[in-house]
Amino acid sequence: MTKKHIRLTKRQIVALARRYTAGESFTDIAVDYGVTWPTIANWLRGRVVPRAVSRHSRGSQPADPKYVATLSRLIADGVSTTEVARRFGVTHQAVSFILAKRAVSVREMRRRAKEDAT
Repeated sequence: MTKKHIRLTKRQIVALARRYTAGESFTDIAVDYGVTWPTIANWLRGRVVPRAVSRHSRGSQPADPKYVATLSRLIADGVSTTEVARRFGVTHQAVSFILAKRAVSVREMRRRAKEDAT
């Protein structure tokens, strides 16, 4: 059973973000707080959390623009999508999906980066 109208302190939100960043699922965290996983996702919305793409959302929620900028910078610097995904705790398909959704071509970004370097 879930509780209604739970208010969290900033300290509790930070603790939630740390747990999520450490790899715990929304569902596991939600069980501890007696709420549903979408509630956890809502509490973390708008905060810079490295795992911006949830296994539950399947990319349906827009990624934080800062997150996308960081992904783009790493890709442009020549870091592979697999390595970027490992750093952010998502799959390489999620990284590709996020970039493709914004019409960002990995090949084009890397080509421009090479041109800028010369």
